[in-house]
Amino acid sequence: MNKPSNVLFIALLFAFQSCTKEIVIDIPEKAPSLVIESVLLPFDLNGPQLGVKIFESISVFDTSANKSITNANVLIYRNGQLFDTLFYDNSTDHFYPFGYGPFQGPVAGDHFRLEATAPGFPAVAAETTIPEKVLLDTVTIDRIGFFDESGSVYSKLSVSFSDPSDEDNFYELVVSAIGEEYKPKAFRSLKTYETFIINEPHYPPETRIDLKNPSRLLFNDKTFAGQHVEMSCYFSANQRMGGEHVLNAEILAVHLRNVSPEYYHFQTTLLHSSYNRQADILYGLGEPLNVASNVESGYGLFASFNKDRVYLDLDTLTVRR
Repeated sequence: MNKPSNVLFIALLFAFQSCTKEIVIDIPEKAPSLVIESVLLPFDLNGPQLGVKIFESISVFDTSANKSITNANVLIYRNGQLFDTLFYDNSTDHFYPFGYGPFQGPVAGDHFRLEATAPGFPAVAAETTIPEKVLLDTVTIDRIGFFDESGSVYSKLSVSFSDPSDEDNFYELVVSAIGEEYKPKAFRSLKTYETFIINEPHYPPETRIDLKNPSRLLFNDKTFAGQHVEMSCYFSANQRMGGEHVLNAEILAVHLRNVSPEYYHFQTTLLHSSYNRQADILYGLGEPLNVASNVESGYGLFASFNKDRVYLDLDTLTVRR
């Protein structure tokens, strides 16, 4: 009777060792492609110049910095006609048109196509059309919207606008200090309870306490096409807490951006993907999600937006509860 038991023990031991054997998966390397970064908007005195950043794609396992491409041949077509050949500016790491003046556009309705080639990479192309401007009707701020658990003040921003009825529209609402309108890292984080925003997968759910409030509110007009829209959101006030609780004087810029479809899909899938990656790190539950790109044979974004902007001059306010 002992012999069969020994045989069984040896068999189980072999099976256990087989299960714990390291498995090596050979993931084939994918040839690098060009990555495009460029967002066009109508001329703005404080806005960015028409420029294109190009770099090389890297593996998801590569932690090195992006490698810029400086020897690309970049062509821009405007409304079907060659607009310019772009040159590389080492000081900004961007490609710019030679003959582009500040008052030459782009303008609403302009269609742009970008084509880029570089040695060792497949050629890439992308297109975008500058959207029409959607005007803000009203913009108001209630300096004391609510107090959070720590006693900090959140201000309430209310805006209204009329959605054009003749096309699908995509929007982005941004709040910044004056002079920081095009610095995403300086945008105020925003919280909203509007169902047409919070029901979308790119808005962080209440159950994800590990996620920060977004610095931009992205939404579409599926639920209010052609209607007058009134919406609100909250942002942390610029404040000093101590002997006195003071809301500092400042000038805020409120932007309503009518963004191109490719801009909207890129930004929303980028947010959703980042939430999934964080969920995978913390809980092991995240599902991979590809970020939408309109760059043919490459990656990145070539998109556009138009915007209306309102400045609000806020005085110093002492808070007493």
